[in-house]
Amino acid sequence: MKQLRGTELKRFNKQNSKHNFDILLILENIQYASNVAGIFRTADACGVQEIYLAGSSHTPPFGAKLQKASRSKEKRIPWKYFPNIDKAVKQARHKGYEVVGLELTDESQDIDEFISKNRNYKLAIIVGNEAQGLTNNALNNLDSAIYIPMFGKGASLNVGVSTAVLLYKLILK
Repeated sequence: MKQLRGTELKRFNKQNSKHNFDILLILENIQYASNVAGIFRTADACGVQEIYLAGSSHTPPFGAKLQKASRSKEKRIPWKYFPNIDKAVKQARHKGYEVVGLELTDESQDIDEFISKNRNYKLAIIVGNEAQGLTNNALNNLDSAIYIPMFGKGASLNVGVSTAVLLYKLILK
């Protein structure tokens, strides 16, 4: 057994990189640049088409240390900054996206339930602040909300980890 490198790795990735979703990520008020950098890297791995950074979310360019975390994917994935979530959502809707929030609300669906019922393959997914989650403005703009079930005593995952779980569940559906 040997690791794939160079041309072999590129060929493998090309053959195994198709999924049915057109995904736009919207990051709202992500306070730690390391989380934003990590999400860029995960987004690239999952074939996300674009990232919108809204509110107080950190924006590229990242310094050398964070470019190691992002693997410079902020240079590969198109991204835009919006001063508030309303403008980001308006742009996503204009492009035909259904807007979904990753948040535990009184109307949230389990992620697996959402995936089994959802037939819209053009999703704008909003993930929120590490401590407060989504703002009320974001919640008021959602078509639906989804959550990741937790089985331990902790009530949440890191925003980057949550985003990765969600994206992989969507693309492996």
